[in-house]
Amino acid sequence: LADIEKYLADNYGTPTAKLRYKDYTNGASLTSEDATFAVSLVILTTPNGAAHLPDNVLLLGGISSTNVVKWLGSELRKLTNFLMQLCPKHRIQHLAFAFDKTESDDLRFVKVNGLPLAQQEPDVTCLRLY
Repeated sequence: LADIEKYLADNYGTPTAKLRYKDYTNGASLTSEDATFAVSLVILTTPNGAAHLPDNVLLLGGISSTNVVKWLGSELRKLTNFLMQLCPKHRIQHLAFAFDKTESDDLRFVKVNGLPLAQQEPDVTCLRLY
């Protein structure tokens, strides 16, 4: 998660005070509360975690921004490329994306803020990285 913290600081100026870490029995999470570019990421270290994913998974659960949708889409593409390069470095075998099944009122926001993934019942797409 330190690499992701550095990425957020280098690209968006996100201070560490805007980052929240949480440890779980099956992994850890990083949530950014920065208005410019906020992310919610989870690393699963045991099998059958969220949505019955295997272990060694990096799950991107949410993105939000106060900027326009076109900008956010471009930045999401950059983040995804960064995460795909980061996974082999840290021996993460799967990169997963959680998609909200409900419609958002704000088109700039992919929901996962406010409710746990299990309560939102997201669709999860998982890329196996070898």
